[in-house]
Amino acid sequence: MTVSYCRRWNSLLHAPIEPMSEDEARALDAAGTLYCAVVGGPGQVDAVVEVVRGSGYFGVYFFDTHERQKTKFDFGRRPEGGLFLNTVIAWQYPDDRPRRQLNEASRIDEVQYKPEGTVRHIVRDKAADEKTTTDFRDVPLDINHEPEPAFGDWASIARFERAPKPAG
Repeated sequence: MTVSYCRRWNSLLHAPIEPMSEDEARALDAAGTLYCAVVGGPGQVDAVVEVVRGSGYFGVYFFDTHERQKTKFDFGRRPEGGLFLNTVIAWQYPDDRPRRQLNEASRIDEVQYKPEGTVRHIVRDKAADEKTTTDFRDVPLDINHEPEPAFGDWASIARFERAPKPAG
């Protein structure tokens, strides 16, 4: 797995803002300050992991083949340790035009998870000019738990498919 680091990620340009060395990113990680880990080989970004270890926040961004943000996972640190996947947002676009902005999405699905097993699914369909909200209870959320990654150990948190967890 190839990883590079930057201060922030520009989704519109599909490019890093203020690229930095691994040592610089490691220092920001130790200080609990915002930085991004860009996971993927040359010319292919598999995921961008936004890290603010000081507040226990890890955001993971995934992109489609047209370099548009397609999905975001928001993880937060749990008081008892580890991370919990709090929110998943998925964007659908009206056509294949590259590098569209998020506000150009034709549909946005947001799923909000609570550790006690409640789930809220919000769908914003711009074409139909509709917003629907559905609540669920007693949902098993074992796959939403994730160990907090050590610096540089991004494979587990940066996977798009949440189940099953990789061995190791």
